[in-house]
Amino acid sequence: MKLNRIYVILVFLIASVISNGRSQSLSPEDVYKKVLPSVMTLLVRTGDGSTSIGTGFLAIKDGVAVTAWHVVKGATSVHAKFSNGELFECSGLIDKDEKRDVALIRVKVFGRPLLEATKADPAVGAKAFLVGAPKGLEFTFTDGLISQLRDVEGMKQYQFSCDASPGNSGGPLLNSEGLVSGVVSWRLRDGTNLNFAVPIGYALGLDSTLPTQPWASVGPSTEPPQSREAATVSDDVMDRAFCEAIVSLVEFAVASDSIRVNVAQRSNGYKEGLPPYYFAVLERGKRTLAKLKPVSSGDSNRQEFHQFLVRALETWISDFPQLGEAIRLARVHNGWTAEANEALAKYVGGLSISQEMPSADVLKKVYASPILLKVVPIDAQVGFGIVKSQSGFTLGISSFPENPMGVMNVLKDSWALRLGFRTNDVILTVDGQSFESIEQIKMHLLQNKGKKLKAVVRREGNEKRIDLNIPADFPNGKP
Repeated sequence: MKLNRIYVILVFLIASVISNGRSQSLSPEDVYKKVLPSVMTLLVRTGDGSTSIGTGFLAIKDGVAVTAWHVVKGATSVHAKFSNGELFECSGLIDKDEKRDVALIRVKVFGRPLLEATKADPAVGAKAFLVGAPKGLEFTFTDGLISQLRDVEGMKQYQFSCDASPGNSGGPLLNSEGLVSGVVSWRLRDGTNLNFAVPIGYALGLDSTLPTQPWASVGPSTEPPQSREAATVSDDVMDRAFCEAIVSLVEFAVASDSIRVNVAQRSNGYKEGLPPYYFAVLERGKRTLAKLKPVSSGDSNRQEFHQFLVRALETWISDFPQLGEAIRLARVHNGWTAEANEALAKYVGGLSISQEMPSADVLKKVYASPILLKVVPIDAQVGFGIVKSQSGFTLGISSFPENPMGVMNVLKDSWALRLGFRTNDVILTVDGQSFESIEQIKMHLLQNKGKKLKAVVRREGNEKRIDLNIPADFPNGKP
């Protein structure tokens, strides 16, 4: 009886050992949780000032990351961002294989888990997962299948069907056990989910003991074949940078007009000094330019528009202090003397950026971006020529895009002045309604020609009701 009991126990133990020795499939949720701490978004800056986004992952040993060579080629600086927001410098290249598109880079991080690799080729039809930054959307998790094992230019390649876009390059191709089988490398431009990874063995074959080469000493390689698509900033990311630049340029223009008019009228105390928004607009412009400059896209129309915006911001930033000097002279002399006007003319002359606008064809294609139409305030869209004014006339109110109901300036002999609006008003309601843009107010006034409407504004800290007597010939008649 004892022997039988011992036999049963031994059989149970042996079965347990065999079972534990087998790799166990994980749920997709568990795969993601397992690998996430080891995956990083790579923020790469190159010698021409452009930036791109790729993916890497910790493997082999502490401080060593695997990525695709094309992600970091030509880099002048690389930073690794983890899912918890931590950002670490990547100090340089350890080793690379240009032909197989793999590289080892040094990351100044310690103690994070390393991803495990599998030496076995994945089976066709096996489940596959990716973690990466497609189109800049960091730490995106997608799944699919291993579509085929192929020989491409004398190298083994894993074709897979997981959704992948620029930004996934260099990331891990994972199996259902959370093990790395490949490094995401390229995709066919004109195909659907025709994506390829090189075996992780190619990266493991690199020498992780080599000294780290600083990026300055790492020259760019030859471009990958035209059928491949490298990591790059997406059009959406670039368009969002455009939105900030457009709003900043409109702010410069509004602030410029408002300051000149108010100082000339010696009103609002500006003759004693520049208004706070002068400095706020200038600093915001500098921050916007710093963010816009490194952005790069493969789209030629966006590249041309990008260059225009950079030039325009640089011009405003460099010339805006000249406006400050003109204002200072006007204050000193209590008016626009010849000296003050000369300084002002120099300022205005330096802003002839409209002659450098991109072609109409380029503008048409860039302005079709749904992000520009959604993010840029409608008044700024009209001012920048993205859309035409629905009302078709100028009310004579200048306001910042971020606060369109705050009246920066009312132009002399304008409809706004005739109707009763004044500089520094905050428009609360018109005809009992709140509005989000001056364009909306203009359309409402057009719909009520020949009527008297009530408006409420905040003026000098108090609410004030004004009557808007709208002529029957509004806006065709002269104010």
